[in-house]
Amino acid sequence: MINVRKTLPGPLAEGDAIIVYMYRLRTMNRMAATSPWDRALPLLVIGAICLTVLFSATATAARVSDLYAATGVLPADSESPLADAFNEALGKVLVKVTGRRDAAAPDFLVTLFPDPAKVVQQYRREDQETIWARFDRDEIKRVLDGSGQPVWGEDRPVILIWLALDAGRGQRSILPAESEADVLPIRTDEALSFDFEQLDEVRVVVVEAAESRGIPVLLPLVDAEDLSRLSFAELWGDFSDPVMAASERYGADAVLIGRARSAAAPGQQVRWSLLQGDERIDWQGSLADGPNATADWLGGRLATYADSAGKVRLSVAGVNSLDDYGALTSYLKSIAVVDSFDVSRVIGDHIEFVVTVRGDSDRLMRAIRSGRMLQPITGAQLLNSDPWALPGYRREPDLAYTLVPSP
Repeated sequence: MINVRKTLPGPLAEGDAIIVYMYRLRTMNRMAATSPWDRALPLLVIGAICLTVLFSATATAARVSDLYAATGVLPADSESPLADAFNEALGKVLVKVTGRRDAAAPDFLVTLFPDPAKVVQQYRREDQETIWARFDRDEIKRVLDGSGQPVWGEDRPVILIWLALDAGRGQRSILPAESEADVLPIRTDEALSFDFEQLDEVRVVVVEAAESRGIPVLLPLVDAEDLSRLSFAELWGDFSDPVMAASERYGADAVLIGRARSAAAPGQQVRWSLLQGDERIDWQGSLADGPNATADWLGGRLATYADSAGKVRLSVAGVNSLDDYGALTSYLKSIAVVDSFDVSRVIGDHIEFVVTVRGDSDRLMRAIRSGRMLQPITGAQLLNSDPWALPGYRREPDLAYTLVPSP
């Protein structure tokens, strides 16, 4: 499956969409055996996870649909090749779901899932050496909750990756979303030149690392619009203001910046920085360490534990019909941090819910912010619109929103 982005003439407007994708590459031998048309494509995309992200003035998260699916290799010398492949695939799933790199460790797997086949919902052969398997989401969450392990839901921040590559001898580039062999030349900076094949290899490493952690990522178009706002020198020199200005059109939740001296050099050659809101973290590592450390940090903040559940009073205004109520309750059920909810009271078009949340009101607020169904009510708006905020009523809600009308 090959995904081609639409060509954008200028900044992304509200309602525009592009594809956020994660991919694996077939081996070079398999690429060599393809048709002339396929050989003209520098990237053969398989097992794609496609996420359509709508952009607006505020950041929006993406729902990762295949967190509970992965591939595993069938070892030729194993007495139980299918069981070994299930074990490998389940380990990959647990890394994505817990947000922990060590979740695929043999001791961890054996303790929690002594027989991975029991949690397999479906599987198929990808080829003679590989299987793809989907695991039982509810059963995995039940086991993780029962053992006190973290669970990170499907709604995850979209990360925009700006990667500056300097291979020396004037070879410099910003890693683009597509192979430069696939697009028309749109460069406005003649200093940007790099070997196409090496760029493709770098792209594979970075995006495969993100895929292995369940992180939806964007790579910039690096078109005339981007280069008018951000130069290679500014990206390399760690000037965050132009980086953030160039990032606005993509509407990502966080920006990951990498600066690599040589993409081919082994060891710790990339300086990474992650910017989210007012927070920033810096580290050095390999190409894959950029997405991996990002997932470590986000998982530590966003993954939840069953024993941390708390009650949150949520008020929603603008519920004027049974259709509104049905859409609202369906939406609440879809939020990963919501365990359950009950209607506490109703006045006019206001409904108050008591929501059991894996975490606290901040986690629920972040989850709601990633959607487009509820708009927050604060300050004077709350006093003017919420009957429970007026004197003489019981405790005010912890969170207050209004239902966004359907288009």
